[in-house]
This record gives sequence, structure tokens and C-alpha cells, in this order.
Amino acid sequence: IQCVPYRSCFPGGLSQGTLILPPCLSRFRLDLLCGDNPNADIAFHFNPRLDAQHTVAMNSLVRGRWLHEIRTPSLPFQGGQPFHLSIKVEENCFKVTGWGGGGFAHRLDVEEVKALEVSGAVTLRSVCT
Repeated sequence: IQCVPYRSCFPGGLSQGTLILPPCLSRFRLDLLCGDNPNADIAFHFNPRLDAQHTVAMNSLVRGRWLHEIRTPSLPFQGGQPFHLSIKVEENCFKVTGWGGGGFAHRLDVEEVKALEVSGAVTLRSVCT
């Protein structure tokens, strides 16, 4: 079991075909960071919200500013229940599997992504990069 917040670096950056796997919850976030510092840009912010909003929010943070947030009502996660989630880096988007939503178009160069950070109400059983 991994404690959160959790951070893992990608020394060579990301490339197409990379698969990222994190795996109880009310709200948590998974961020792909363009650097290993607290002020790094976030290429992909994935934020399931099992609270009253019952949605998944996705976004990017560039130079300290959030871009247009995309929300989807598709939320198969249940609080306190294990789940499997993976993020695949495709040519034009991040594709999250395990929840039925679509892809999130790249807003920053994926090769700039250097770290994964997971925080919030989630327990990680394993993380594979």
C-alpha cells in the first residue's frame, strides 16, 4: 500500500504508448506534472468527485492558471470499493481506462511530463509506470 500524496518521476519523460496505472475514496486527484516542483505545470489533472458533484473533472494547469475544465457525469467508482484505473498516452490524448469516459486532448507536450502525483481520499495498492 502506497501513502498519498504520492509522487513518481519519469526521468526520460513520457512517450506515446506509455501506460500509467494508479489504484477508496470520495474525492482524489491524479496529476501528470511537467516537472518535479510544487509550481510545475500539470499536463493532465484527473479528479473523480464522489461527493455531491458525482463527476470527473479533467483539466490542465499552465503557468499557474487552470484552463477550461471538462466534466463528465460518467463515474463508475464507488466509495470504499477497490478499482483499477490506467492512463494511456495516445498520439492526441490521454485515455483513461476503467471508467467509461473519453480521452483528454493533449494541451501540453507529453514529453515534458516528468512526474505523477496522486493525492486525496484514495489508497494506492500499486502504481506501475
